[in-house]
Amino acid sequence: MTSERAAAWAAALLVAQQVAGKAVRDGLFLQAFEAHSLPWALVGSAALSLGAVFAISTLVARRGPAQALRTLVAVSVPLLFAEWLLVQQAPAAGAIAVYAHAALFGATVVSVFFSLVSESFDPWAARAAMARIGLGASLGGVAGGALALLVSRLFPPADLLLGVAALQAASLWAAASLRGGAVPSVADAAAEAVAGVRLLKRSRYLRDLALFVATGATIQALLDVPLSTAARERYAGADLVTFFSAFHGASALLALVAQRWLAHASLDAFGLAGTLAWRHAVVAAAAGLGTALPGLAAAAVARGGEALLSNSLFRSAYELLFTPLPESRKRPTKALVDVGCDKLGTAVGGGLALLVLLLPAPLDQRALFALAALGAGFALVLCRRLHAGYVEELASSLEQGLVALSEEDARDSTTRYTLARATTTLHREELLRELGALSRSSAPNPVPLHPDERLLADVAALRSGNAAAARAVLGRGEPPLPAALVPLVIPLLERNELYLEALRALRRAAPAHAGALLDALLDPTTPEAVRRRLPRALRGVDVPRVVPGLLMALVSAPLAVRHECSAALLRLVPEGLELPLRTDDLHGLATRELLHLRPGRALKEPHKLEHVFHLLSLVHDRRALRAALWALRDGGALRGTALEYLDNVLPDPVADPLFAALGTDRSRTERKEPAVLAEQLSKAAPAGEPED
Repeated sequence: MTSERAAAWAAALLVAQQVAGKAVRDGLFLQAFEAHSLPWALVGSAALSLGAVFAISTLVARRGPAQALRTLVAVSVPLLFAEWLLVQQAPAAGAIAVYAHAALFGATVVSVFFSLVSESFDPWAARAAMARIGLGASLGGVAGGALALLVSRLFPPADLLLGVAALQAASLWAAASLRGGAVPSVADAAAEAVAGVRLLKRSRYLRDLALFVATGATIQALLDVPLSTAARERYAGADLVTFFSAFHGASALLALVAQRWLAHASLDAFGLAGTLAWRHAVVAAAAGLGTALPGLAAAAVARGGEALLSNSLFRSAYELLFTPLPESRKRPTKALVDVGCDKLGTAVGGGLALLVLLLPAPLDQRALFALAALGAGFALVLCRRLHAGYVEELASSLEQGLVALSEEDARDSTTRYTLARATTTLHREELLRELGALSRSSAPNPVPLHPDERLLADVAALRSGNAAAARAVLGRGEPPLPAALVPLVIPLLERNELYLEALRALRRAAPAHAGALLDALLDPTTPEAVRRRLPRALRGVDVPRVVPGLLMALVSAPLAVRHECSAALLRLVPEGLELPLRTDDLHGLATRELLHLRPGRALKEPHKLEHVFHLLSLVHDRRALRAALWALRDGGALRGTALEYLDNVLPDPVADPLFAALGTDRSRTERKEPAVLAEQLSKAAPAGEPED
């Protein structure tokens, strides 16, 4: 199982257990207690989890998210079995134990898992992986609700705890292939845990983000009380678990639809702040309706709308809010914000609910809805502040080289705008630095180091792990890197904050040291992120050995590496030049890639399709193939012309799987002159070269 597929399965299982756990938690608690006891449970569970979040943050910092996830699940599963036994002997005590367990492990396990995911995939791989992982999580929510509904109708509600335990154990097995980033030392981990609180104090952006999360949790707690009160009045016994199972399952199903059809469009049209604001705008409207007409319907609409948007549009935008933060700031703060601030907000919401419930009915329910509406209005104001803070923070990180993003990494209009602005600033700053260097060149220079001393100093800087020290060596420019430094620079391609500087340094060194770069490229033990980025250093190098090396990588390397190799070959090999591989061999490679494309899904996997066209362009008319690919993606009037051209030019072993991957029937009615079709395509398609 690939890491991407394993992560999708793990996400589905974890979210399924979370949804099923919420249903059994709410149902068992309201079976044993009156609804007015719920605020006490909210405050108590939040206080308990607040104490645990610092221990869990330390565990993540000390052992890394992979080991932390294994530890949490290893503790959680036996506790669920114990709670299952306790519920049967003492229902009230068991309900309290289940509620406390959900507070300690429910959101925490999911947060640690997504930290593991963010460290297991580099930005290029994450673009493809997160779509599948997000889909898995959404499907898991639907499956968890369906499982809870089925179990509550056929078995005693407490038996659902066994299902939650089984889902958690299965998620641990599915996530076993995810390794995460490097684990720091014990001393570093302790310092990192303390650093998280300090970073929150120093950064206004992080403080706004923490306040935003806490406000959302407060609103959720306020809406939980009228929903539970109305459900307790309408249902009793096992029907309560059934109601909450249906409620959470329906919310997850609608969230899946919203995630699939609305999330990307909202990020593109409204940016991060606009997408975040949808949740609170809907909650404000629904809570306002509940203030006028309190009851189960209003409570279900308000709380259901909040859950629906939290798990779709809001989640898509919220995870991107951490984009401006380098790993050194993200790791110690994300768990504090995700879990700690969430639980703090839950405690505040529970405390407010306790005060409100002192009012006579039905004023208490109206007041809860009114407070939720006010909280949603305040959250809308915070959305504007987060937008400004995000733009400022991301621009600063890009300018300092703490975060490296390409235009393909920007999935929303806010990030694209900031990236464009920061890139312009970076070019200006680079020019100013060069002018400063020219002015300093006339000043007296200190006594230069002996070449051996300089080399030893450079080796120490590159091996130090210090980004600033390494950047000083990489940015020296002339002369190119000596042979002894090239093997030390190659691994730096994996570090996003040093990637661009390392790539430029290796490009300057490539003509003299292409062999070292090719050896690392072809070595299967080299990290995939490094292998994927190495072909970019070889583009434009006129060395006879480079082309055969890239062709060898096309045969055995992972897909992402093969894609970069084919793009590099297009840069290196002039059109019409005879390659060491025969035309039939390249057709065979293209056919192999096409067989990995799902029928009718080629345009949904653009990198794979582009790689196929790169291979074909090595032996066919490049301009025409580039135009054909553009026409297929554009989907306009020239799509038919592109299909006709491909049908006439490509041999059957390539054309048949290509048309199947495009979801198009291949029915040739007549032979047409390929040159005519190529001319039609090339005139209409925009000019351009393969992306660098």
